[in-house]
Amino acid sequence: MMYHPDSGSKHNIVPRHIVNEISRVCPREKVQPLAKPIDGKAVGGAIIRCTDSVQLDLELITPAGKVRLRNVTCVITETKEDEILLGSLTLKTLGIDVDEQLAALANREVVDFDPFESSVPMSFNLPDKNEIVARLCELVNEGVANGFPVERKRELYDVVTRYDICRLSIGKDPPSKI
Repeated sequence: MMYHPDSGSKHNIVPRHIVNEISRVCPREKVQPLAKPIDGKAVGGAIIRCTDSVQLDLELITPAGKVRLRNVTCVITETKEDEILLGSLTLKTLGIDVDEQLAALANREVVDFDPFESSVPMSFNLPDKNEIVARLCELVNEGVANGFPVERKRELYDVVTRYDICRLSIGKDPPSKI
């Protein structure tokens, strides 16, 4: 089932025909009457009166992975839509405040930035291998001082110097060839 984050509604909205489909598969989901009807404004300005709600377990599929929400109250509408709308209260519970994000975006200074133009000169000079070996020796000695077995010190040195992939600092170096 598709869902859309909806910053225009405080409540989660689900069309009745979707609730009916869910009820056929999962009869434990019971429709409850609202204590007080809720009037909402649909796209185009039509007023929709909602009188029922349902508690649903939702699983949202996001680019970062699945988000599971349990016992989410959804207001039932008599519309032909094919998706659930997530209201601002649920979004805020998830740490998403659309109004705050838009305000932050509006207040952010836009900088024309070209990542290929840089005031820092690029240098592709190879690092000094003697400096790297000296630093690796220091790190091996630190390892021994922190509890690495002395009798295996030579093995550790051989492992850390086996490949020429170390740098003393990270800069705009060309990609490593391993």
